[in-house]
Amino acid sequence: DIKVKNCNLLNYLIQTSRMYWETERKAYIGKGMKEEFFYENTRFKITSEDLTEEENQEQINHLVNKIFVIGYLFHRYKNPSNPWMPLALDNAVMGDKEAHGGSGKSIFFEMFKYFMHVKEIDGKMDFKNNRFWKEGITKHTDLIYIDDLGKGVEFNMFYTMTTGNITIDTKNSNLVDINKKESGKLAISYNYSLKDLQGSSTRRNLILAFSDYYHARSEDRKERQPKDDFGAQLYDDFDQKQWELVIRFMIECFQFYIKQNKKIEAPMNNILQRSYMNIIGEQFLEWANFYFSEKMNQKLYRKFVMIDFINHAKDRKW
Repeated sequence: DIKVKNCNLLNYLIQTSRMYWETERKAYIGKGMKEEFFYENTRFKITSEDLTEEENQEQINHLVNKIFVIGYLFHRYKNPSNPWMPLALDNAVMGDKEAHGGSGKSIFFEMFKYFMHVKEIDGKMDFKNNRFWKEGITKHTDLIYIDDLGKGVEFNMFYTMTTGNITIDTKNSNLVDINKKESGKLAISYNYSLKDLQGSSTRRNLILAFSDYYHARSEDRKERQPKDDFGAQLYDDFDQKQWELVIRFMIECFQFYIKQNKKIEAPMNNILQRSYMNIIGEQFLEWANFYFSEKMNQKLYRKFVMIDFINHAKDRKW
């Protein structure tokens, strides 16, 4: 139950958990209401009468997952049996040709800077060839946050940092080894689909997903940012009352986390769909969606199906 309606941090989490906001918007317009009033009248509501019971529950589950992740990151203890790495992803199903971003993942991790020592690392750097990328991490670092990790970087190169000691290679100095009990937790934001869906990776990742309610400008829609809802910048423009609400909420997140006996991860439907779509490839999907739509309830021969696809793809890189 959401009893406090004016905590901006909680309201921001609600907005980024509204995975079916576009369905709500279309239903709103379908009732003859003006679109400009949609954002005002549905603001900060995690459920809607225009969604199914399953869709409402999924949005609630996304919100609970974010509360769980905050609680997990809010303290230093690293449970050896739960070496989780929070991994923030976009929930929208889209291609991997470019990173869309703008969904609010970075704002989520920004909050921790007000409560702990965070070392933020540019995810676009060359991790394989830059041995100094961990420079600046110390035993006093509570959270190591890699912002906007580049496409194609393997997550497994970071997993040892969640379970073992962290070795820091510093320019003009000796190697520094930080004991695993003293090292901070690691979190990553990523704008692309998951390529590694193996059990060992999914066990280590603590996935949280963000809706595209906040989004960059495109041909289809106008840009929408948190300041459009709050009328101010998150964190920077908080007054004393708002910070009191935020601190109380953070403590509740921590209390919620320590009462749980298992990982609460984000619903994976769209995340898996996006991953499978990009593994298959947009070129094959484009062909298959058209080809099979006209072949329903027919006997198909693999040889001729393959020939059709090759003819479709012969002038393209595949």
